Amino acid sequence: MLVKVEILTTADNSKTLHLPELDEQYHSKHGALTEAEHVYIKAGLQHRLVSTAYSGDLNVFELGFGTGMNAALTATYLADHPEINCNYTVIDPFILSAQQYSLFCEESWALKAPFTALHEAPWGETVAISPNFSLLKIHTTFEDFRAQKGVDLVFYDAFGPRVQAQLWESWALQKCADMMNPEGVWVSYCAKGSVRRGLQEAGLSVERLPGPPGKRELLRATKIH
Repeated sequence: MLVKVEILTTADNSKTLHLPELDEQYHSKHGALTEAEHVYIKAGLQHRLVSTAYSGDLNVFELGFGTGMNAALTATYLADHPEINCNYTVIDPFILSAQQYSLFCEESWALKAPFTALHEAPWGETVAISPNFSLLKIHTTFEDFRAQKGVDLVFYDAFGPRVQAQLWESWALQKCADMMNPEGVWVSYCAKGSVRRGLQEAGLSVERLPGPPGKRELLRATKIH
């Protein structure tokens, strides 16, 4: 569990957590909700579903559960898409306490989602959160994680390279590529040149797209073969 976190209201009036010891936020100070919707829902989830007229099982992997925002937004979006059966796996070595995650219960995005159920779901067990959204939270590091099934969509939401440099190195990006099914999509807010090159070296086709407020670009990568 993180020793100390502080609540921070971002530019779009949504909240995130600030880690004073690392001088890092869980989401962008330029807009936590705006960033998550722009990067992970629009450039990630919506793109993955529309690009192949997707239906059936969708295996999503997220690196970093945090406040649960990406999972909540995904469950909310898929509530209107019963043709998709989402298996959502997320790993995180840090677990927020009930006191910490309850700070977000009244956020607009949390009110629309089964927010409490996402956080109260036991770690290490697959839990049906809604008719078409199952959640598996694993308390581990990416170094120790082993995927049990192919992944169709990767939400790569680690802390930035300044704080978690090892998670942006070639081995981690290659691991993502190895986990992905053909036509699988990887998406992240980070557009650092070394990350783009690492994704390309892992055999993925990489796009640089307009980023959310405060970010010029984001990266999206697709497994072509």
